[in-house]
Amino acid sequence: MSEKRKHVYEALLEGATQGLSGKALYEFVLERCPKATSKKIVRASLLAFADPDLKDRNVLHTIYASPLRID
Repeated sequence: MSEKRKHVYEALLEGATQGLSGKALYEFVLERCPKATSKKIVRASLLAFADPDLKDRNVLHTIYASPLRID
C-alpha cells in the first residue's frame, strides 16, 4: 500500500473510530489529507473492508453507511 493511500486509510479509520459518519467523516478525512479525492477515499474504504485485522463491526458499519462522495 502506498504511503498516500495508507494515510487516507488511517484518517478514515480514525474518524470512524471517533464516531464520525457521513459528511463529518468525509470532512475529517479531507482535513487530515487535503489532497485526497473521493476516489482515494473510496479505495481506502474498500481496503478497510478487505483488512482481516479490522474486526470492529461498528467502524465497518460506519464506513459502509457513510456517503464517501459529497457533491
